[in-house]
Amino acid sequence: QIFIEASRGCQWADCLFCPIKELLAGRRKSGLWRSRPIKDIIEDMKLIQEAGAESFTFSDEEFFGDVSIKGIRRIKELAQAIIESNSTLKFRLSCRADSVYSPGDTAEERQERIGVFRLLRQAGLRKVFIGIEAGSERQLERYNKGISRETNKQAVNLMRELGIDIEIGFIMFDPECTREDILASIDFIEETGMLYEIS
Repeated sequence: QIFIEASRGCQWADCLFCPIKELLAGRRKSGLWRSRPIKDIIEDMKLIQEAGAESFTFSDEEFFGDVSIKGIRRIKELAQAIIESNSTLKFRLSCRADSVYSPGDTAEERQERIGVFRLLRQAGLRKVFIGIEAGSERQLERYNKGISRETNKQAVNLMRELGIDIEIGFIMFDPECTREDILASIDFIEETGMLYEIS
């Protein structure tokens, strides 16, 4: 499998189970994520296509970096550049649920976010890994995800609506989880129908 980086780090960098903050210790929050120039990403893609590859994975911890509309617009530029490069490569990426669905978006921003995923699909996107982690609100708070159960649910549903395959990161058990946490996660898995999509 071939990997390309479009960025490094994660702007959230606060999930309790993730080592990014420790790896980048001493940096300001704004320095925990940085993007690569789009032209360099396109050049990497050209090289692997010329070598005969048919697909690759963006290995970024958080593909969008900035989950605000600013980050979405940067990815729109990248998707358009991929389409213009006449790439035939298929690819996979990883992102937070709030890159897919952000509850603070206006109706216009929500459409812009959906539009970027449609554009990425046109550019070759075939699968999105989303770190859902739990269906229990208490577990999500304990993990310091900064994302609610409802945001996770909306993200899963939106990918389905767009016809994009998903792979889910899920932490069913942790040392502090209760029976209620486990039952909440089981309910979430059943509600979203994602039983066969957990990695």
